[in-house]
This record gives sequence, structure tokens and C-alpha cells, in this order.
Amino acid sequence: MTVESVDAVRERARQVLGRIFLSRPIEVAGLRPDAGDYDHVFIEEAAAHARASYEALWQASFTVRVRPAQIELYVVAATVEELQEGTGAAPAFPGGYRDAASFFRPGNVWVCWELREPGAPNGMAFDGLVPIDARWAWFPKPWRNMPARRPRAVSHWTE
Repeated sequence: MTVESVDAVRERARQVLGRIFLSRPIEVAGLRPDAGDYDHVFIEEAAAHARASYEALWQASFTVRVRPAQIELYVVAATVEELQEGTGAAPAFPGGYRDAASFFRPGNVWVCWELREPGAPNGMAFDGLVPIDARWAWFPKPWRNMPARRPRAVSHWTE
């Protein structure tokens, strides 16, 4: 596997997310992780738990809805190491990543993105996209799907 820079991953993600999230209807089935992706993305003690949690989510055929006017795409990317240390773009990620990153396999890059209306300071936020070779796998809100979470103060009402 070739090591890609965080900037290159972010730009590649921007292209893929633009095709998926700026078209209507939004079709995310192509981002469903393959069976082996969990072992690639999560450490051994978390992979089976994540697999069970995410497979239930994907089997439920969830839908993604955004307002038609949300057409501006903002993308950030960080390595697992940056997420664990709180460096690079890690502060732009949801607060749950602070705890969840200890369950991520080092060497991967994680992507978060937001769709906004032009001129709006914020919009609909998404997270958990990981490149695996030439394709992408989506693990939304990974802090909800780890084997054990330490209690901590909630930093945002959606956590």
C-alpha cells in the first residue's frame, strides 16, 4: 500500500464526496465497508465490535438528507496519530474522536466533511471516511461503536 499524504487524501475525498453528496438523491451504499475493512481500520480488540455495530447500521439502509441549498463542501483529514495527539486537523473533528482514536489502527487517515449553504458559517456535518487502497469506507461516529468508552463530559449535544 502506498502512503498518501493527508493533503492528497483530503483532495481525493473532496472529489469523491462532491460526486456523492452534491448530487440528489444522495447514494452512500458504495461507501459501505467490506468485511476486511474493519481489521484494516480498527485495532484487534475493537474490530469485531465495530463490525457488528456498523453492519447493523448498514443493514438498516439509513438515508442521508441535506438541504438542497447546502452545496458548499468543506473537508478536513487527519492521521490516526494526529487524532490521538490532538494535532494537525484533529481539533476540527467531533470530540468523540479523542477517545475513539485509541481504537484506530495507526497509519490510516480519517476524513470529516460538512455541507453548508453558501455564506453560512456551518451546516450538516459528517465524519468517519477512511481511504482503503483505491476505494473508501465510511465509519460514521466511531466513538459510538467502540467496545468500551470511558465516561467523560459531553462536549456537544450530538455525542
